[in-house]
Amino acid sequence: MNAVATLPIDPSSELPALLMAASRRLAEAKTAGEVLEAREMARLAQDAASAALRIAKIRQAKDEVISAVNHAQADAMEIEYKAQRRFAEEYDEAQKQGFVAGQGNVQNADVSHLADLGVTRQDVHRFREAAAAETAEPGITRRVLDDQLASEQSPNRAGLLRAFKEITRGGTHVVSKRDRPDHQDKDAKSGEAIVKACVDIANRLDILGLERIAEAISEHDHGGRDLTSIRNAHTALGKLLEVCDG
Repeated sequence: MNAVATLPIDPSSELPALLMAASRRLAEAKTAGEVLEAREMARLAQDAASAALRIAKIRQAKDEVISAVNHAQADAMEIEYKAQRRFAEEYDEAQKQGFVAGQGNVQNADVSHLADLGVTRQDVHRFREAAAAETAEPGITRRVLDDQLASEQSPNRAGLLRAFKEITRGGTHVVSKRDRPDHQDKDAKSGEAIVKACVDIANRLDILGLERIAEAISEHDHGGRDLTSIRNAHTALGKLLEVCDG
């Protein structure tokens, strides 16, 4: 990929702010309307991420920019589905207590009808399906999203809906790609590649010397991108060592 392009939405600041606002709204929601408001805020964050992603690809932004936008979009989807599950659970509880009539009329002071909230009975059905799938397979929403990210896909609802239907209709356990033998093999190869790269770096530094290599990098790194890449690798390897050392 080429150099980082300037995007209308900053993945490092503006998208996290939108996500935080949606998450806070959901946590503080006390009515069905406020739960749905949090859902709409999450969808707004998704729309912003989608627009940023399209522009990033057009401008050939770096892979890490595209990855950051995809992760933000996944986080927004997770918040959206949390809101949907909460609405379904509270709606069903209201029905049990007699607050909701058979045709969707809500008898408490919150709302008088689903339509007042912009929700259809089909929406409620989808919300219930998501809630049932999460109850049967806790964490399934995040696992599917993480699967999509690991496969370098943009997060999408189609994969989530397929997983929900498999669980609620067929009782099929959805296996994360990370648990599959082929994915574990890829993980092992990735680990080997990192170790080999580190050995190669150490050997080159030992043979050529630090000063010689530093001078060569400085001469050709007029934009500072090479030094940034080295610093990023240093940070990433430091984190890796912390995990490996336990």
